[in-house]
Amino acid sequence: MKAKAALFCFVFLTALNSIAQKNSIKIVGSEIMRPFIQKLADVYMKKNPKVKIIIDGGHTNVGILQLSAGTDVDLVMSSRSLREYELIQLNLRNGFPPYQIPVAMSCLAIFVHPSNPVKALSFEDLIKIYADEAPNWKDFGGADAPIKPYSLSSYRGTFLYFKKNILDGRRLGNNVIEVDSTDLMLPELIKNPSTIGYGSPDYAKNKPIKVCAIKTHKDSTAYLPTYENAVNGHYPATRNLFLICREQPTGVLRDFMQWVLTPEAQKLLLDFGVFPVRPVD
Repeated sequence: MKAKAALFCFVFLTALNSIAQKNSIKIVGSEIMRPFIQKLADVYMKKNPKVKIIIDGGHTNVGILQLSAGTDVDLVMSSRSLREYELIQLNLRNGFPPYQIPVAMSCLAIFVHPSNPVKALSFEDLIKIYADEAPNWKDFGGADAPIKPYSLSSYRGTFLYFKKNILDGRRLGNNVIEVDSTDLMLPELIKNPSTIGYGSPDYAKNKPIKVCAIKTHKDSTAYLPTYENAVNGHYPATRNLFLICREQPTGVLRDFMQWVLTPEAQKLLLDFGVFPVRPVD
């Protein structure tokens, strides 16, 4: 019995030592976050050549499901915070609460064709457009032409934010064309004057796409999704983007998560259409 107990202790301590010395991180989740997290990972690995960071895409919901299922995922890129039932599930499965930190701010931008004369839209306008209650651009000061709205698929974290915070929970109308990514909207937004879509402002960078100013109410001031308008709270569709792990991070995972909040790392976000959550030089 003593020999078996000693063997068990050896195996257990060896496993703990292996975990403590782990020098790799596997990250999955939000496609919106993937470009800038990849950049941060590349810079971090150059500074720490013994560390290997592997990043796979997918989307927020898949990443959270993988974390909950006990896969080998270490970090999830999430375009939203965990929901209450997800917190409960992860807590029950692991025996301790998950850990999540905001690492960037992102604006949800509204895109239209550059020839569209409409410069600003309110949340009420967007509800009417996406609920098929006002299907013509002339209702918003545009041309006499039918509106062709594009939306992300219903399982995407960005869609869930759009539905909850802009559409006030309203269902999409039958006229809305759902696609799996903002990239799939872009060709139509570029060539069709009747289209409207949404996504990170970075998608419109160096492309013939117009970004509309938005406002919460008809009589509110409309703002564009700029860094200044995001950090001072003026832009009404600004959200945090998160990194999530199963528990309080340790070792190289903790070091990486701490590093992404440093001024050096946060400054890199500005090249990707997202904004720092911590002060930068």
